[in-house]
Amino acid sequence: MASRIDVWCEDIEAARRSIRLASGKGAKAVRQHHYGLMIDAAEYLSQEMGGILDHLATWEHGHRPGSRGYQRWMEWQARMTKDVSQLDSLIHTTCRRVIEQEKVGTAERVLSVADPSIAWIEKGGREPEVGYRVQIAKSARQFVVAVSVPEGNPMDAGMFQQTCREAFERIGTTPATCSADDGYAFKANQQWLARQGVQTKSFSGEIAGEEAWESKPYREARRMRSSVEGLIGQLKALFGFGRVWRRGLEAVKAELTGKAIVYNLYRLQQLVQTC
Repeated sequence: MASRIDVWCEDIEAARRSIRLASGKGAKAVRQHHYGLMIDAAEYLSQEMGGILDHLATWEHGHRPGSRGYQRWMEWQARMTKDVSQLDSLIHTTCRRVIEQEKVGTAERVLSVADPSIAWIEKGGREPEVGYRVQIAKSARQFVVAVSVPEGNPMDAGMFQQTCREAFERIGTTPATCSADDGYAFKANQQWLARQGVQTKSFSGEIAGEEAWESKPYREARRMRSSVEGLIGQLKALFGFGRVWRRGLEAVKAELTGKAIVYNLYRLQQLVQTC
């Protein structure tokens, strides 16, 4: 049975390569043809795996109910059952999207069998990506004080208050100045900061007003905001923040939090060396 599964997986991979390489005149028809081959192979694969599950359900596996081996056995069966269910869902949405030319919303798509928590992220004019929309807050001394990993693809503005709460709680005080990217520029966020006691709230000139925007506190706030880009670049280049190895929302949160802690230790060492 396993050898037949390998054959179907190889056929799916061959079709995927052909779809990716199709270009030029007639590329759409070529891609659609190979999508058909991929769907056929995936349906055979689903049937094969379903047959294995039916067989295993009646197989004597030799473990006592309640034992560790029995629990692992049942967990393995549950994972495989979930894989087959996701594969069937993926086949169905691909048929709708490619063969029937139906518009399928991202909420209905299976973006990843390995990690169902990821989202389709579209931001500005950038190329869309599949992943997590991580939110980061830093202190004036360049320490990471909050890492939020929301589920799905929420707007940045909607994540602002939650991320700030985490940051304020961690530093143990309300800062006098808060500077954020334009993506968080929302009147409700400015009003929320005012209620928290933040004196200078820098998002964009439109919200602040021209006179306040050109004042010394706001110029300093904008300088602090620009330093965030350098921090994010450093986190990605030196601490692997741009890619995660673990799967699932909680596991990804734990991995990125660990990387932020390592960065903070690195930053602390830098400050000690300059004293």
